[in-house]
Amino acid sequence: MRRQNGFTLIELMIGMLVGLIVLSAVGYSFLSTLRSSKDIVNSARLNRDTSVLTDVVVGELRRTGYYPVSSSLAGFDSGFGTTEPDLLISGSCVLYAYYDDGAASVARRGFSFVDPALNFGSVSSLTSSACASLTTPLNDVGAVRVSDFNVAINVCSDSAGNTVSAALCQSSNVSKTYLRSISVDIDLENANDDTWQTRIREVVKLPNDLSPGTGKL
Repeated sequence: MRRQNGFTLIELMIGMLVGLIVLSAVGYSFLSTLRSSKDIVNSARLNRDTSVLTDVVVGELRRTGYYPVSSSLAGFDSGFGTTEPDLLISGSCVLYAYYDDGAASVARRGFSFVDPALNFGSVSSLTSSACASLTTPLNDVGAVRVSDFNVAINVCSDSAGNTVSAALCQSSNVSKTYLRSISVDIDLENANDDTWQTRIREVVKLPNDLSPGTGKL
């Protein structure tokens, strides 16, 4: 009889164990790479949308109170600070007004936070009730959620450096307002993974300061 050669049971078991260890290492490496790629995508998306949203909000709010000095408007004072306000902060809503050179008229716009979106739009007047008409979301809620939005008066003073109240700073009688700045806080999170969150704070100086006592810019 010819003797048959082969692997013993112990050798087969050791081989299977080594194979399982190798497969586990490969699987762990694959999952780590997948998780890392997902984190990179989440981080990049959140950072990109945060940057875009912040640029839009800050850029728009810097228009507040703008009124041009040009030959076509010579002799005409800005109505801001005399007959109408150019800024209104109401809860999670901020409304602002400025002179639109292209349309040759006053533009009134605003931002309003309605979880999970930051809405933008035009309004007919700067009143708290107008906030409800802001319905165009600036963020893709399926990708990035806005979890909080807050705007507050940071500095409001007259030409002598005396503090002006936040209420007066937003009224139609701000002819003594000389220097203003507002702080903007925006909280965002990844819509698919809320462990990815960020908070942005910007201080926006309103450069179109009103000349004391006139309403001119």
